[in-house]
Amino acid sequence: EPSHESIQHLLFREEPEEIKYPMYRSKFSQMVREEVKRRKLCHRTMGFPSDFPRTPPEDFLKKRTRMVRRPVVDVIKPSAVASTKIPTREDWYVPKEQPPINFILKNIRDAVNSVPKKGPFRDYDTAFCRRVKHRVYCTPAYAKQKEFGKIPIYIIKRNEEIERLRKLMEEERARLVEQPVCRLIPPEERQELLDELKKAWAEMQKEFQLLPMLNDTPPKIKRKEKLERDLMEIENDIKMVDTYQRIYVCDTERMKGKWASIKPCEEE
Repeated sequence: EPSHESIQHLLFREEPEEIKYPMYRSKFSQMVREEVKRRKLCHRTMGFPSDFPRTPPEDFLKKRTRMVRRPVVDVIKPSAVASTKIPTREDWYVPKEQPPINFILKNIRDAVNSVPKKGPFRDYDTAFCRRVKHRVYCTPAYAKQKEFGKIPIYIIKRNEEIERLRKLMEEERARLVEQPVCRLIPPEERQELLDELKKAWAEMQKEFQLLPMLNDTPPKIKRKEKLERDLMEIENDIKMVDTYQRIYVCDTERMKGKWASIKPCEEE
């Protein structure tokens, strides 16, 4: 279109061709390749050849055996005369002769001339002024206390507690001595014991009858055996209580204890 015409499109200019220089190749490249190849050829096998001298394993490099080649340093000794030695205290000090000390007399003088040690300041106010009092350590300050020369309260309480426990033990001992070791069960208590045993036997018998007929597992077998043993034990107790009219109960702990009863059994 005429409106889109531009003078820049009238002349066409060709781009200059890019000049490519040849790749750089070193003149030693072939020599390096041949040298690397030659070095690799001597180690084509796994390790050194058989005729190569090897060090035995016993001659390994041990600690502090490596030869260290240190650089040679030229040591030049100074030609000057060595400095003189510095004198010590023992060389020039001469102690004075002191007379012997009488320590007994010295201690006596120190004790006579000594002053009692002052205590801390005690400030207290009065109705008129503020006073400062020095407490001397040599003065017994505890002699003016109320508890001076008395038994402490905690020791008094402890002695009272020990005396109370001793009286209780004596009373318990006297009570145990007076009571007989064996006592006769009264008829009412015997009948009550018999009724309780029969009731327990009935409950256990009912539980035993509710067990399954087939006992094929260890827990069932153990439970049945335990119930049988308990039933047999209760039956023996019922038979004994029902057969004997007079039953004595013995305190085994007292018989094994320290104090034995004077009365062996209770009289009727």
